[in-house]
Amino acid sequence: MKSIMTKFSRIIFALVFAAILSTSSAEAAAQKFEYKVVHFASVTEGGANLDEQRVADLQAALDKLGADGWELVIFAGGGLAIFKRPL
Repeated sequence: MKSIMTKFSRIIFALVFAAILSTSSAEAAAQKFEYKVVHFASVTEGGANLDEQRVADLQAALDKLGADGWELVIFAGGGLAIFKRPL
């Protein structure tokens, strides 16, 4: 069951990522972005329950990415996240 859910979440992730990358030509001319895919392994370790330390670690990682100009676009299953920032 877990492998089916993992495959399903990867398919959903790929579809969402493709949708994000397909922008209209007017948007593309006005603004260009670079994208970053990050796997937060701590989210998938130990099941659905995150202890306080893992939550703090995840928040620190997200804060660091935000400080570097990365904006979270989507947090998909399996701990995968897509970020973007203007070029």
